[in-house]
Amino acid sequence: MIATSTNFVFPPTDGSVPPSSAADFHLIHNPKRLFAILYDVNDSSQTNVTYEQLAHAIHRAAHMLNPNGTIPQGTNIGFLVSTHTIEYIVMILGAMRAGLVPFPISPRTHLPGIAHLLKSTQTSLVVAGGSQTIDGIVSQLSSSLSEIDFPVQFVDLPSLDQVLPDLNNADYQFDHKPFSPLKPMAGDDIVNILHSSGSTGMPRPVKFHLEGVFKNIVTQPFGWIYAQDEVRVGTMALPTFHAMMWSQEEAAVAYLRQMKGIMFGGGPLAGAIGNKLVDQGVHIHSCYGATEFGGVNEVSDMDDLSDWGYVKFSSHVDPRFVPQNDEDHSFELVFVASDDHKPFELNCEIDGKPAYRTKDLVVRHPFKPDLWKFVGRLDDQIILLNGEKTNPGPMEGEIVKCPIVHYAVMFGRERNQTGVLIELEESANNLYKTEEGRSKAIEEIWPFVERANQTSPTHSRLEKQTLILVDPARPLPRTPKGTIPRSAALKLYAHDIEEMYLDLEKDSGAAGAVDPPQSWESTEDVEAWISRGVQSLLDRDVDVVGDLFQQGMDSLTATMLLRMIKSTLHASPHPDVQSAATKINQQTIFGKPTVRQLAQLLVQLSKNSDTTVDPITEALQNITAMIQKYDTNWPRQEISNTRQAGSDLICLHNY
Repeated sequence: MIATSTNFVFPPTDGSVPPSSAADFHLIHNPKRLFAILYDVNDSSQTNVTYEQLAHAIHRAAHMLNPNGTIPQGTNIGFLVSTHTIEYIVMILGAMRAGLVPFPISPRTHLPGIAHLLKSTQTSLVVAGGSQTIDGIVSQLSSSLSEIDFPVQFVDLPSLDQVLPDLNNADYQFDHKPFSPLKPMAGDDIVNILHSSGSTGMPRPVKFHLEGVFKNIVTQPFGWIYAQDEVRVGTMALPTFHAMMWSQEEAAVAYLRQMKGIMFGGGPLAGAIGNKLVDQGVHIHSCYGATEFGGVNEVSDMDDLSDWGYVKFSSHVDPRFVPQNDEDHSFELVFVASDDHKPFELNCEIDGKPAYRTKDLVVRHPFKPDLWKFVGRLDDQIILLNGEKTNPGPMEGEIVKCPIVHYAVMFGRERNQTGVLIELEESANNLYKTEEGRSKAIEEIWPFVERANQTSPTHSRLEKQTLILVDPARPLPRTPKGTIPRSAALKLYAHDIEEMYLDLEKDSGAAGAVDPPQSWESTEDVEAWISRGVQSLLDRDVDVVGDLFQQGMDSLTATMLLRMIKSTLHASPHPDVQSAATKINQQTIFGKPTVRQLAQLLVQLSKNSDTTVDPITEALQNITAMIQKYDTNWPRQEISNTRQAGSDLICLHNY
């Protein structure tokens, strides 16, 4: 939570103070102001971090990353780490202050993808560590890098105490040793590198130049929010299924109703969920942006809440709309570089001007021409409910290598996981006629699905239960060119797809792979059972007290773990144990992210059927208490051309 106070001095937004110098600016102008309040959810303790502490930590990290300044300014440095948020911030800013270009890499990226990112950007120095999972990745990555003849030096991640020795030590004496001054930066100098998810093939590095950092991010409409007087903003990276969970909780909806605005982005929010929130008086709105070009839509309140699924583009960007001449009257969205907006990547020209093709498809509001709604991707990319993205092409291509498969069409938009329609070759259609034949067909196809899973991000993986065989009496539609129109195919099998997902929710057969605990009253037994289940999902040993999401779990494996738990509870002969299945959901996995916490909760639920689980109410109470304690006077920054914003705003982004 960011905390500021009156008399706070803001750095200029014209690029004269680049991110690498921001710490020095605040050390001079705002040393005793609060940068952050670290809140410990275990004991409710709070630790303040001032800008002075932050600056000292950044300089300390700069010396660690570039001892004596021997590494030339502008050299890339990768970060493959799992650590505290505050340390991550310090290390990234420390790299900038050391004159290096930080390149944070997601540990969820597959090994060939990480190797590709490092080699394509010539990043030969990488800070790594923070978890056993990272250590395992580094070991395997070293072998992959040697195969492509690209040596990389891995540096151990410093401990939090090394970077912020004064964090829990009030008596610590500052020993500030400033890092040497850096050469001035030009507008096209690279500030940092990010990368795409790799859902459309290999992940792509995106280089952030200084001019773009300010024009595409700082001075775009999202930056205007922070310039409003008496505005409180909460910015959280949360998948949109949190909105789905909140919409089912009266306490959560009541709290959200108090907000002036709730914004979400990064992936689609199911129409039924958005409409339900709007019907209950929640001011929810879409926002849109991308790594390649920043945030580009207005954030002002809309006149009609029913337009929550549409966006209005900022006057600071130059969007162009390329008609697709389809029945939906959709357009591909393209951004042309302008004086006020400089996309980080340019991949085409329009009217002789450099531009970026997003491959996102939009449709215009039927009555309000300045509002646009996103309806899909040119490359048929599937955006899951949690914002994760899957490009079906490579996986479908692997599945159709099976001799009995004629065509494969993946799906999963606005769902927790993917599935696939499989059309058999005409010679194999007889297998469809009996249940035994269909099972035989699935078994013959499955090795090819496994190969597709191995070459794809974990959130894209298919399960046997998500394979749907196409009925020969209802063949997939064809275009005049003989291809399968994806939207028409999914429409034809919409009922079958819905039935498949309902069967998944019923958890039928999900518990068979792992034997149930010997006793539901023994935390040790339940803990061992959950550990076995998680190990089978992640294919590695897990720390029972460590955060599962830092050990490799993602939204898909969390869904699979939930199904295993619920199906095993349902299968118990004891009514209290069966009842526990109705009291847990996906939010439970995220709210109790360790094996031990989950085990303790399940034992408690099994012993007492009257026990209720309400993590949202508890979280809201903590948030409210924090706001009340630290809601003092807020600063005002003078920025021209500000847009009117409300008194409260929450921005939810998926990454």
